[in-house]
Amino acid sequence: MSGSGGDGLRRVGVSAERVAARLGMPPVSAQDALSELWPDCAGSLAAVSTLVGMRDDCIVVEVSDPAVREEFRWRSEQIITAVTCGLSARGLERNLPRSIQIRGVLVGRQPPA
Repeated sequence: MSGSGGDGLRRVGVSAERVAARLGMPPVSAQDALSELWPDCAGSLAAVSTLVGMRDDCIVVEVSDPAVREEFRWRSEQIITAVTCGLSARGLERNLPRSIQIRGVLVGRQPPA
């Protein structure tokens, strides 16, 4: 029984990586690294946005304010460069972003109950 638990966890990890790849997502390690790097890479924008993650070579972010959306557009190259440097420093060169997708969050009145 000893040793079998570790092997099972390793197989689950490999399976998770395969599923992520099929969905166009980078490996879990790259997603984790992006989450850790995000506050430094996005600066003040990190506090007024939600990092969704990365799909293929695109960072996906949600914002609710049109001004924040514009700021992301202006700073996108700077943010992508910072994320690329951070991921490269962690040995994750295969999962480098090339763009940022900025999703708007719908806000408004709630329908009557």
